[in-house]
Amino acid sequence: MSNIVTNQFLTKLQEKAYDLENDTIKVALLDENETPSKDDTTFNDTNEISGTGYTAGGATLANSTVTQDDSGDLAKWDATDITWSTATITDARYAVIYDTTVSNDIIAYIDFGANKSSVASDFKIIWNASGIITIAQA
Repeated sequence: MSNIVTNQFLTKLQEKAYDLENDTIKVALLDENETPSKDDTTFNDTNEISGTGYTAGGATLANSTVTQDDSGDLAKWDATDITWSTATITDARYAVIYDTTVSNDIIAYIDFGANKSSVASDFKIIWNASGIITIAQA
C-alpha cells in the first residue's frame, strides 16, 4: 500500500469544513492490523500502538501551514516534523492524520512500508519536502 488521502477529506476540504492552519490536527501510530482505506472516515484507536514515550491519540501537528505555489501550479500543506522523544515503540506500520476539531475525521494515512520500532530513542516522522499533502493542477 502507499500513502492515501481519504475521499472524505477531499470532499470536506472543498466544502470548507477544514482549516488546516488552525484546526487541531493529530498524528497517531497504528500497527499492521490496520487496513487503511480511502473510504475511511473517523479515527478510532482500535489498532493504535502503545509504548513508553507515546501518548494515546498521538501528537498534535505544530506550525501547520498552507502555501500557494503559482510557479508550480500547486498548493502545499505542511507542518513541523513529529518526534516522540526517548520512546520505546514496537511495530508501528502506519501513521494516521486526523482532525480533532472536525469529529476526528481522517485526513490521510502514511504507510511506513514495514513495521518501525524504537528503543528508548527518538521515533520520528519526517514529512516530505513537498509537504504532507500537495494538490497540483492536472
